[in-house]
Amino acid sequence: MRGAIIYNGFWNREGPSDPVLRLQGAAEKQGIPLPALPNTALTAMLGPEGPTVLGMPTADFVLFWDKDVRLARTMEACGLR
Repeated sequence: MRGAIIYNGFWNREGPSDPVLRLQGAAEKQGIPLPALPNTALTAMLGPEGPTVLGMPTADFVLFWDKDVRLARTMEACGLR
């Protein structure tokens, strides 16, 4: 199992906040890779083949630690829960 955590890249320009780092550490203790990505590193695309999210690594689940509702809905439409 592999996950990802998306955080607000505008508010946390220096990197992930403490809660994000704690979530990462807890997941790693369980053997679950959980890379942290700022929402600013992702691009939601809506095309004729359907929605895609550029910059998103392969993941079975996503923890969405942000308020970007459009990005979250696009990720859900891509099958990421």
